[in-house]
Amino acid sequence: MLRQIQTQSLICQQEFHLWICFRLPTAVVDLRRLAACRRDFAQYLSLCEILEKRYSGVSFSLNEEGVSQHQIDKVSLQIIPDSFKEPFLPARSTGDGNCLFNSASIALCRDERLAVELRLRTSIELAVHHDFYRNHPGLTGARIQFQSRKDGVRDLPIESLFDLTCFNSEYEGVLSKDGFEAAFKNEVMATSVNYTYSGTLQIMGLASVVGFPLETLYPEQTNKFLPVYQNTFLPRSGTKSSQVLRIMWTNTGGWAD
Repeated sequence: MLRQIQTQSLICQQEFHLWICFRLPTAVVDLRRLAACRRDFAQYLSLCEILEKRYSGVSFSLNEEGVSQHQIDKVSLQIIPDSFKEPFLPARSTGDGNCLFNSASIALCRDERLAVELRLRTSIELAVHHDFYRNHPGLTGARIQFQSRKDGVRDLPIESLFDLTCFNSEYEGVLSKDGFEAAFKNEVMATSVNYTYSGTLQIMGLASVVGFPLETLYPEQTNKFLPVYQNTFLPRSGTKSSQVLRIMWTNTGGWAD
């Protein structure tokens, strides 16, 4: 599960509130439509291209108010990496499968009302720009090495890195049966299923949706995949914003030693 870490929260302006009220029912319906197409990538992509036009023209910014006392996640407070303990505080989000988007929504408007909208936007972003995410700099630049019997020490191929850090374990059969490209598209389309797990791929897409860097924190500082799990993911089109959205990997029971 992912939880938000923040020193600063966001204020939603009046016109932003009105926009949320207007868009939320539509977003729920559109997300369901998209999820219904997830068995056929061509059909799924076609619908995403239509929806992309509908949901264009909105910008986000982080709330400038601090975390209230009742929002602090006391479980996550115990496992924040030492380098982040000051001045950051973890804010609690609902662990219902939408925890990534719940966390981001809290950072944007201090509650979770934007979670469905953010999931929908991330689904569209990952599909329409799947070629970019197929070779995302956050993975190609990770340079995680492994020992090969034949070639000695070498960098882990990006396909293996996707399998180990991005793909949902529920879909392992897709990779072994149909190959990497099918597994990648399957993971992209799975984003549209509400209340389901999100991981590194969805984090990369969400950074582009909100339009500013998304920094992830990982409790297990000795994990060999730390360069992926604890990273700063930039929006696809770049950013001039000084704001940073921070998300921490955790779960309701804390973190295994």
